[in-house]
Amino acid sequence: MPQSRRTAPGSVVIADDDPDDRDLIVDAWRDVRPGIAMECVSNGRHLLNLLETSAANHAALPTLVLLDLNMPLVDGWAALRTLKQHPTLRSIPIVIFTTSAVREHVYTAYEMQAAGFITKPSSYRELVKIITTLDQYWIATVRTPDRDREV
Repeated sequence: MPQSRRTAPGSVVIADDDPDDRDLIVDAWRDVRPGIAMECVSNGRHLLNLLETSAANHAALPTLVLLDLNMPLVDGWAALRTLKQHPTLRSIPIVIFTTSAVREHVYTAYEMQAAGFITKPSSYRELVKIITTLDQYWIATVRTPDRDREV
């Protein structure tokens, strides 16, 4: 029987090249759920390295990834494509969280198996509402295959 992995309960990876956006997301999520485990990366290459290393070391995987599309080195599209082709990492829910509101981007993201597509809000109040919804759904409610496996 292959060794199974568990997601870290209530853990989120934020992949965004804008440090101000990362800080706002972290602050909003901590306002919603103090103590939540979060890790931030600034580009798709770092995201892939983080998750592939976790998988290789049989470490806990994140409950959710928030992924910006426009990042250096490896953009969000390439990171999403790679993660959804990886046998261990493809079950991690990935929500696109970007400034884009282009209709084709929404369709493409879902065709590539993104779990959601959210256009970044313009106010902190709206950000907190979005994070509250994400937290209630992905952290407090949803069961994923990896969260149900025993280590």
